[in-house]
Amino acid sequence: MNRALKIILVILGVLVAVGVIAYVGYTIGYSESQNAIPSPTPTATATAVKSAVRSATVSVTATANTESDTKGITKALVDKLGMDENTIKVTVSKTDSNYATGTVGSTESELGGGYFVAVKQDGEWIIIADGNGTIDCAVLDEYSVPATIIGECYNEETDESVTR
Repeated sequence: MNRALKIILVILGVLVAVGVIAYVGYTIGYSESQNAIPSPTPTATATAVKSAVRSATVSVTATANTESDTKGITKALVDKLGMDENTIKVTVSKTDSNYATGTVGSTESELGGGYFVAVKQDGEWIIIADGNGTIDCAVLDEYSVPATIIGECYNEETDESVTR
């Protein structure tokens, strides 16, 4: 083969490789954007929610949280985390009459925030767990948090993740 033909073939090979990489990247990004889970919005009726825990699907039944529950959880988070009540952003994703979980962040930060688990005791919400890592099973067991609220935790004694 002559030198010009070899150069053309090398350039074509590089273009094909770049095209394949771009296509795969686009496909992965498009597929993830189509599977994005929107932030839950509290409603006035009970709803059944399905959430994936690793490869298993668990059915979750959650009742609607009331505005007073959201306010109580927000106050408990402000008290525990020392955040400004005017800039705290709280999203309650699962709740029943005495347990709730969701996310907490700040309207002044571009960072994602973290999770929280709350328990209602004597009519007041308390935060029993918060952060960005795993949730200790012992804490969930101590407060009898149902698996429908938190389906997975970390057992410090066995050093294993537990599906509840």
